Amino acid sequence: MWGFVKSKKEQRWLWHAIDHKTGEILAYVLSGHKDEAFLRL
Repeated sequence: MWGFVKSKKEQRWLWHAIDHKTGEILAYVLSGHKDEAFLRL
């Protein structure tokens, strides 16, 4: 998921990990669109 507030230069992505059997959200990170954000999960 992605969005921005007031400035497209400051875009933020919601990275989330979901258990596909239960639909439970296991973790999430609100960050930029870089590999470091994914690795934080």
